[in-house]
Amino acid sequence: MKFDIATPKNLTFFIQKEKEAQDLYDALQLCSRLLNINDCFAFTRRPNHPKKGDTEDTWSRLKWEEEFQRQSISEDWKLSDFNTDYAYCDTYPEKLWIPTKAQTQILIGSCKFRSRSRLPVLTYYYKPSGAALCRCSQPLTGFSARCVEDEQLMNLIVEANPNGKSLFLVDTRPRVNAMVNKVQGKGFEDVRNYTNMQFHFFDIENIHVMRNSQNKLIETTSKALPVSDYLKNIDSSSWLKHLQCLLECGKFIADSMRQGISCVIHCSDGWDRTSQTVSIAQLLIDPYYRTIKGFETLIDKDWLGFGFKFDDRCGHITPVNEDLSKEVSPIFTQFLDVVYQLTRQRPLDFEFNERFLLELHEQVYSCTYGNFLGNCDKDRKDLRVAQRTESLWDYFDQRCEDYRNPFYKPSGLPLGEVDIRPHVFTVWTSLYNRFDVGIQPREWVDDVAGTMKDHIDVLEQVMNDTLSGKAPKKEVNPRWQPMLMADECEGCGPSVPISDFFTNIDRFRYTPTAHNICFTKAIYTYMFSLGRCVPIVRGAGVFQECMDFCIEKLNERQWVHLYPEGKVTPEALRFKWGIGRLISESKEPPVILPIWVNGMSTIWPSSPPYYPIFGKTVEVIVGQPVDSRQILASLKSVTEIERRKEITDYMQDLLFGLGGCKDLVKK
Repeated sequence: MKFDIATPKNLTFFIQKEKEAQDLYDALQLCSRLLNINDCFAFTRRPNHPKKGDTEDTWSRLKWEEEFQRQSISEDWKLSDFNTDYAYCDTYPEKLWIPTKAQTQILIGSCKFRSRSRLPVLTYYYKPSGAALCRCSQPLTGFSARCVEDEQLMNLIVEANPNGKSLFLVDTRPRVNAMVNKVQGKGFEDVRNYTNMQFHFFDIENIHVMRNSQNKLIETTSKALPVSDYLKNIDSSSWLKHLQCLLECGKFIADSMRQGISCVIHCSDGWDRTSQTVSIAQLLIDPYYRTIKGFETLIDKDWLGFGFKFDDRCGHITPVNEDLSKEVSPIFTQFLDVVYQLTRQRPLDFEFNERFLLELHEQVYSCTYGNFLGNCDKDRKDLRVAQRTESLWDYFDQRCEDYRNPFYKPSGLPLGEVDIRPHVFTVWTSLYNRFDVGIQPREWVDDVAGTMKDHIDVLEQVMNDTLSGKAPKKEVNPRWQPMLMADECEGCGPSVPISDFFTNIDRFRYTPTAHNICFTKAIYTYMFSLGRCVPIVRGAGVFQECMDFCIEKLNERQWVHLYPEGKVTPEALRFKWGIGRLISESKEPPVILPIWVNGMSTIWPSSPPYYPIFGKTVEVIVGQPVDSRQILASLKSVTEIERRKEITDYMQDLLFGLGGCKDLVKK
């Protein structure tokens, strides 16, 4: 039984019994046929953390007024309440920015003349040149119709740019497609009626061509083909050609605005090719949108705000007929692919990494978060997604370091010259081949680069301190990274001098300690609590209060100290799976310092009476620190339980491998 998943991923099940196969098929059919958007997983899942708020202001990344203030729009543009309560266009946002001189009757007339009432409005203002980027849908011209109000609105857009005397009208469709639409009473503007304007067509194909193109690409990348057949099939899919067309159009828009020429962009209804091209142009021209939060804002504005149909294009609801099934198309995937191509060309100019794009793509289709449910802003308000679901942006905020590009160098300038020659485009293998069976573990380049960058930073800090005559810092790990210590200890007791109880309490490490041994009497409780021992209940599993507390301390960049279990498994000292949870759920994966102690039982007995014995020798063997990010990077494709087990086994081997080593640092 074979399954094709939209992310994309192909699954094959081998089932011995026909009845079991039929049961599985029926169950998956039931789960995969979603007829009501309210049945999406986002509305039923339990949040992993408390919500920050229950209003859209705390749920969305975009604040419309703040965003246009950031763009420093001129007085020639104003905020209009024309579309309050979605009075004239239910696929536009309520807040629209229009030319200051535009009056209501002009806006109403333009609405009636545009497909879906999507009149030309501002989406981005480029302050250095005064150029404006506006978006809309195709006009309802047919073969001869015209609209005076729409023509007036276009003239006002030209006048709103004091540095430009002309306007570029960009139709992203092939000219033939636009001509066909004239038969349906739609089409494109007649330049004879729009003065001071130049018309430009771009050959970006429609949603049906893009869907077929991606299907061919997925079919090719999912098979083991000879090189010649693979390259031929990639070429025949035309996927890379479509990416080139999108980037070419976005580059044209960005270059025009840098030259001081305002642009009005549309396709058919103004939510597919228009969203793609205006977003690409803004990425090229504004460095803010190349940051993590800026990119999220761009998606909130030009995709969610201006009515890209995520439900229809991503197939969130099962199509009830063939016409609706044809609405599915990889438009947003294509946009992310173009962004990926740009990050390959300019790896220093994007704050986010490839993993960020992959995770974003995954969550668009997963319906785990409410951001991408609905076909427009009005749909999401009617569904109350801000109150009923979690925001994907909050999830990204909690894992920001995972998605940050270590090579990023902030710049206040446009991206500069972008290469659109055919040979620079490549198949996004991390998306289309990421589930292929290969050599494990796979290590992300970003992880390696991040570790290298941390090492360089530490070395530079030590070098600067040495040259300046400053004493070296006490921290052995980067200040932003927590420390997890693991040792084989034959007895329990304080691991620092008694004098430190009174002088250096802040140096103590938090240590999970058996509650039924160290916290049975008030005096024991006082002493061990003073030494930052934390009561843990043996046998209570990894999800208990002590483990939650230790994770909090790691998140605060504190030191946590663990040692193997010696009572539940007396046949051999053994780490339990809790150490796997500590490492995998810490916001910043900790540095692990393994320690082996010989002779502890000779000075601190493991059975009553617990009195110290003086004059004995203890050997402490300290291993090399281990950055747990490298461990976690190799376990990204396994389940949570498997991850905890693998980490625990790794720690077990790491620690007990120290016992026979003599060439390590000794104290």
